[in-house]
Amino acid sequence: MSDLIQKHGLSLAGARKIVAAVEKASAAEGLTPSIAVVDDGGNTILVVRMDGAELGTPSIAVDKARTALLYRRPSKALEDYISQGKFGFLAVPGAIPTEGGVPVEVKGEIVGAVGVSGAKSAVNDGRLAAVGAALVANAK
Repeated sequence: MSDLIQKHGLSLAGARKIVAAVEKASAAEGLTPSIAVVDDGGNTILVVRMDGAELGTPSIAVDKARTALLYRRPSKALEDYISQGKFGFLAVPGAIPTEGGVPVEVKGEIVGAVGVSGAKSAVNDGRLAAVGAALVANAK
């Protein structure tokens, strides 16, 4: 048994590909959100505020990504818990319980997360974040 573990990591190049995929999908729909990618430690790798995005959206995108990373599920899950009356999730440390954050997985291992904010609705935020996350999950 080794004292070390091997794991996958999300690179800057990978983060750029995620952002590019989300930008492309957003532009095709006339949406201008902010997009954030964090690594497996919650550190910001890349944040992009598309032209026309609201000024507050970059930090919200980062928070959504960190929420998805920390709690190993889309940030919408926490929103759903609250809508089911589980109000304790309003006080979960380090979380923003709003749709738009999605973990990035490689071979079942969470290597980071993507957050999107400002795509006119939280449903769009979550859907676009999933586009970016799927890009890495499906990579060879």
